[in-house]
Amino acid sequence: MLSQIGSPAYSTTKHAAVGFAENLAISHEADGIKVSMLCPQGVDTNMLRAIPKGPQSDDGDLSPEEVAQDALKGIEQETFVILPHPQVLGYMRNKTENYDRWIAGMAKIQAKMRKSYEK
Repeated sequence: MLSQIGSPAYSTTKHAAVGFAENLAISHEADGIKVSMLCPQGVDTNMLRAIPKGPQSDDGDLSPEEVAQDALKGIEQETFVILPHPQVLGYMRNKTENYDRWIAGMAKIQAKMRKSYEK
């Protein structure tokens, strides 16, 4: 739902997954098929540990078990968007309320990260 700073391929595939999930939910609602998409931020996995610390971890890294519990609860409640990090809802609201401001803010974070890599 949010872009991953410094990784255009990861951001693009995440956005594609959101679009695909939305399409599945819309297309199969009449069939009684429910779709959920799980959108955590930092999850304490080998993938996260292999990259430099970044904004994806600012709200705390969750364990895979915590994310799995949230996923099961969301599926049981037939929730479309499952957010193990509830802060993401606010970030999404900020993003859609003023895209230009959001892009500028993300660009500032990108520049800050770039400077830290250069050190």
